[in-house]
Amino acid sequence: MLFFYLALAIAFTWPMVLHFGEGVPGQNGGHDNWQMVWNLWWVRYAVEHGQNPFHTNLMFWPGGTNLYLHALNAFNGFLSLPVQYVADWAGTGARGAMAGYNFIVLWSLVVGALGARWLAAWLWGKGWGALLAGLAYGFSTYQFDHLLGHLNLVSSEFIPFYILFWLKTLTAPTSWLKPALLAVLFLILNTFLELQYVLYLAIFSWLCLIYITAVRFWEVWGKRAKAGSSWLVFVKQSWLRAAFIAATFLLVTLPFSLNALHDALTNPNTIPVRQDEIYSADLLAYFVPSPFQPLWATSVQTIIRPFTAPLIEKVVFPGYVIWLLILAGVGVSVGQLFRKLGKPKAEPVGLTKKPERFDPIFWLLIALAFILLSFGRKLHINGIEYGPTLPAALIYKLPILNITRVPARFAVIGLLALAMLAAWGLQRFLGQLKNIRLRHSLAVATIIILGFELWPAPYPFSTYSLPEFYSTLATDLATDYAVLDIPLNTGSFQYDTSYLEAQMTHHKPLLGGYISRNPQYPPFMGVPVFNEWRTFVAEPKPDILPTTVPNLDILRYFGVRYVAIHKDSLSDKQRDAALGLATKLFPGGPLSDKDNLVVYEVEPLAVQNPVEFYYPNAPDWYAAEQTGQGQVSRWAQSNSAKLEFWVTTAKTIQLELPIWSFQQAHTVEFELNGRPLVQNEISTTPQTVPLTLNLQAGENTLTLKINGVALVPQKLGLSPDPRALTVAVGQIKIVAK
Repeated sequence: MLFFYLALAIAFTWPMVLHFGEGVPGQNGGHDNWQMVWNLWWVRYAVEHGQNPFHTNLMFWPGGTNLYLHALNAFNGFLSLPVQYVADWAGTGARGAMAGYNFIVLWSLVVGALGARWLAAWLWGKGWGALLAGLAYGFSTYQFDHLLGHLNLVSSEFIPFYILFWLKTLTAPTSWLKPALLAVLFLILNTFLELQYVLYLAIFSWLCLIYITAVRFWEVWGKRAKAGSSWLVFVKQSWLRAAFIAATFLLVTLPFSLNALHDALTNPNTIPVRQDEIYSADLLAYFVPSPFQPLWATSVQTIIRPFTAPLIEKVVFPGYVIWLLILAGVGVSVGQLFRKLGKPKAEPVGLTKKPERFDPIFWLLIALAFILLSFGRKLHINGIEYGPTLPAALIYKLPILNITRVPARFAVIGLLALAMLAAWGLQRFLGQLKNIRLRHSLAVATIIILGFELWPAPYPFSTYSLPEFYSTLATDLATDYAVLDIPLNTGSFQYDTSYLEAQMTHHKPLLGGYISRNPQYPPFMGVPVFNEWRTFVAEPKPDILPTTVPNLDILRYFGVRYVAIHKDSLSDKQRDAALGLATKLFPGGPLSDKDNLVVYEVEPLAVQNPVEFYYPNAPDWYAAEQTGQGQVSRWAQSNSAKLEFWVTTAKTIQLELPIWSFQQAHTVEFELNGRPLVQNEISTTPQTVPLTLNLQAGENTLTLKINGVALVPQKLGLSPDPRALTVAVGQIKIVAK
């Protein structure tokens, strides 16, 4: 079976095997596939430099960032190391990382198929059904949809292994410890591949326990259980074994979990902007053919265009063969049931006999539950919302669980359950045929037709290509400075991975970056120079804090050595603004201008000039507003709004801060670097609050903690303004002491 599935993996991903170290499957143009290649490269880099793979200083320089909540799939990084070294003996690592990525693709498809086959064989017996289950799960449209850029999601190979040993643990009469420890092992491996899958398996495990408890109660209530068996004993046994798995898993992963929990609680970006209405699976997506099958790809991609989500998140089709086999199994079972009517009932099986405890009804309920969760908060049919709020809405209200962003990914468990049902259906149907040759012929034909339905080759392939500058930069072995790429990884450019793609060659830290949950990074929050490039203006606009003229000293302060403007990523207006600011900063012109990349060098100084700049922390405030008198003000966007003060050396400054509230009074507490300064009652009449700030060297944060409820002018009928308003701050005067 190994070689059968390996041959399928090579065929389904064709022409990947011909270009193992030249690129990776997926879309060209800075998409997530290059972030996933970077993950493998980074694990190798961390190992070679003795660094923690879950913290990098090569992004968000100089402080770096944790990667505990990032889709690092660290297990893949370690697993691919031998391939990386073989493919790239003396290179920069990019070729090795690409070869490692492609190896992981083949590994995930093959091992996932083997896992699904073994699970089906344990449930229904070895045979054609188990072989089909491996194909249906390991090579599902879900896998090849996410192969466009989500290696972490393609790495679902250990899901069926966990489920297999979880079920063995619950059903083993006595020797349950070994399968329990194997279940823990595969849950740990899932943790270091994709954290979302741990959540899905936790939900599966709870549903499983609830199911067997309910079934056992039904058997006792209906007096169907064997004499001498105890409902309470069996339930306690099942739940205690489950508790052992959970406790062992939590204990082993505690160091990782504590760091991940810390990041989840301290990073404001941990809980994403709710987009489940965009990233939900459409009901029709389970019945519309694969958009990757070459014969009908163009037509199907047109059909699914109204579905929510981009292509990489909207495909969950199991195959018409899967649906038909499930119906065939149901038909055979119903027919047998009618034939047995009136016959004496057979004695019920024992409670600890494995497969009967998790019969097709269980897998049908699991499939329905996870398909329902994949719909998100609302059912979508052809992109249009229908009906009441769905159960998935609860997940987005629970702490920690609300970190998850894409409901459609729940489909991975639903598709596995459908694969188990299809395997059962095929086994049941073939069991009705007495002619062995006919039985084998139909089985082979069924598998071929399913393979044809799922066939995606030739699969899109993204080649590795960089501007010449980055190869030149790689010859400089120094790593004590950073590269600033324009546009910054913010706003509509947040998901651009081309900078990570280049870093695998030049090895220099980046001012910025892109991970699953970006940290609150000061240069992206309003720091002068960076802010002008972020908002594409050639000079600063008036604001509530005195503006700073953009200068190279601020870039030097953050360790920037090169500024690289990617002209092909910008609109004409954005490009003119970015180059306009660069012209003012670098009157001597660019260091390089080729391959749609304009590069400027920030000449280092022997002694760094002092810098001093202030700005409102962008996420905490609505946009600046100008009055008719030329005054500027900003409304706070939440109950905690920050003002940032950066100085090279410690000093004391005095502020005169004009402030007023909307419609009602608010109590505002002022804190500097977490230490209380003063508390004021702010009315609707503008008033000036004097503040003395003892600033330390580096970053200082003045926080306005605003008590009370925000009001919406639109809801009050005062204006069309839909913003929630509390207090506003006018132009602040600063006097140095």
